[in-house]
Amino acid sequence: MGEELLTINHLHTAFKRGTEYFDAVDDVSLKIHKDEILAIVGESGCGKTTLAKSIIGLHDLKRTKITGNIKFQDQELVGASPEKFDQLRGSDMGMIFQDPLAALNPLMRVEDQVREVLDYHTDYSATKKHKIVLKLLDQVGLENRMCQVF
Repeated sequence: MGEELLTINHLHTAFKRGTEYFDAVDDVSLKIHKDEILAIVGESGCGKTTLAKSIIGLHDLKRTKITGNIKFQDQELVGASPEKFDQLRGSDMGMIFQDPLAALNPLMRVEDQVREVLDYHTDYSATKKHKIVLKLLDQVGLENRMCQVF
């Protein structure tokens, strides 16, 4: 086996309702090595998405309590800063949501949302980012006539 990429030990994720917390993920431990594939399957509501969001740091920490350990490339993620997750998301880790309505913000132009990843992870010029976005939109069959030129 290759090097350890992701190690989770005794992960608990609980959501706050009123003044109490209710477990959504209860005592998950696993290891994933580089070049290994793991499928997490289960019935609706069993915690698959909650587990993934816990790993990638997408929970609202005002209403969510996460305990245990999540190490990604030897970096502890439980309690990591939003800036640390911003560095990792998009370049080292990502998530594809099942619900297409949750994938894009209807209040933002698609071009702006796709370009946002380039804004975080590259120092490309606005013109180069625009060209990349147009190419990506074309690859997935979206017309680019709505994208404005900078």
